[in-house]
Amino acid sequence: MTLSHLARLTQATDGAIQLAMTIETQEGTTPQDFRIRVSKGRNGNLKISVDDTTYWPHLSSVDQPFSMYVPGLSGIAPSEAYMTPAGVHRAAARGHGNVVLRNVLWQLSREPEKWNRFQTHLGQMFDGHEVEVEHEPQTSELVDAFIRTGTTRHPLGLAGTGLLQSIQILAYMNLYIPGLLLLDEPDSHLHPDKQLALLELVTTWAEEVGARVVIATHSRHLIRALHESDCLFWMREGEATAVAGRDDFALLTELGALDVGDRLRNGTTQLLVLTEDSGTPGKMRFPLIRCLLNANGVDTDHAEFVSYAGASNSNAAKALVRFSTDVAPGTSVVVHRDRDYKTEDEIALWSAQIRQSGAIPFVTRGTDIESYFIDPDHVATVQNVDVEVARQWVISACDAARVKTESALADQVQQEMARENRESGSRNTTPNPASVMKRVRDRIDADPIGSAHGKHTLKALRSILHQQGRAPAATEVASVHLRDEPLAELAALMTSG
Repeated sequence: MTLSHLARLTQATDGAIQLAMTIETQEGTTPQDFRIRVSKGRNGNLKISVDDTTYWPHLSSVDQPFSMYVPGLSGIAPSEAYMTPAGVHRAAARGHGNVVLRNVLWQLSREPEKWNRFQTHLGQMFDGHEVEVEHEPQTSELVDAFIRTGTTRHPLGLAGTGLLQSIQILAYMNLYIPGLLLLDEPDSHLHPDKQLALLELVTTWAEEVGARVVIATHSRHLIRALHESDCLFWMREGEATAVAGRDDFALLTELGALDVGDRLRNGTTQLLVLTEDSGTPGKMRFPLIRCLLNANGVDTDHAEFVSYAGASNSNAAKALVRFSTDVAPGTSVVVHRDRDYKTEDEIALWSAQIRQSGAIPFVTRGTDIESYFIDPDHVATVQNVDVEVARQWVISACDAARVKTESALADQVQQEMARENRESGSRNTTPNPASVMKRVRDRIDADPIGSAHGKHTLKALRSILHQQGRAPAATEVASVHLRDEPLAELAALMTSG
């Protein structure tokens, strides 16, 4: 029985899961401390024991459960036969919500005050939505439930997963009113606005009935919305660690960086690379930046890669650097950013901010990581052709990706010309679109390869190489032409360290 963390649950007392609890049965009474032990029982069952049986009836009540676990819900059974209240309570307590939800709603509808409160809560989350539940014991064994919005009614089983999950949570907390409500990722399948609405409802309900709520979540929206008085813990390796910096923690949760932190702690990671590339799932994520680092002598066998794509560059990178410094102060941190037609002043400002945070900034020589791999000398070397042949392939790829390059460069040129207009005192700071595109095209014509948008151009180059009967992937390997001085200096620094 592998219920306990990293070990099998046994019948031995010292191997039991122990819960320390403080209970106050009535307001104003003296709280009492006691322990609950969970160990392996006979025939594969669990054995529950307490050191003070005074409160056991309160904790083990089926009609008024002390705690209620609401599992994640991805769907419900096509139909449900009517069950007795005791059967429904036991199935719900076991976490079988997907097979008894209609019965839970039926039991709830039998208690008008609780039912009305449930409908009110549902309407606050999903405006105009109501639940209708039907059971005719004389003619049917089944319990039916429906969602009504105005004049439209459809079966509960056709409701969206987020709506179903919310209905389950609201039904459980209003029917059972447990002293301890356990919610397993209630944010799943819910829009951030609905997540926050659910959190507010649950918080208000808990305050009204005197309950405690434990939520397991990966949602940065819920984490950021927690009250200062709420406790936030990070579960890792079976232990709960209190979290202080909640904004950073929410961002790290969004970026999936917390698991990397566990690996950093083992002391074998020499380098943490924070990249704005999104990468692809799998063991060899970020193959191009890995290849680029290897070509410059950086050992990536002992490196971790984390993407901060989709978040604010400065905030995400700084949060990740702080996190790395806390969990593995001996690990070098490199923060990668694509140049993306930024000005030298913009690059210098960003680099200074990253250095100030304690990390090493790396800005690509061209527009992005892919731009290294469209260099004609590199293509000629890895494809084993004359450099002029490689140059023609690359120029053709630049032409194929020209529209995409113009679009990407136009955004930067527009900002550049607007700034020039402001500095000249012009009343109209908005650049003329024709003037913007003329400058864009002139800049590309002057240096078609150097100004090419790497991602789109490399994609076009792969297609050209395929047409030539070449292996496109052979271009994305290391060569001496991928050498970049900042990365070479990083390799030397790591070797000397």
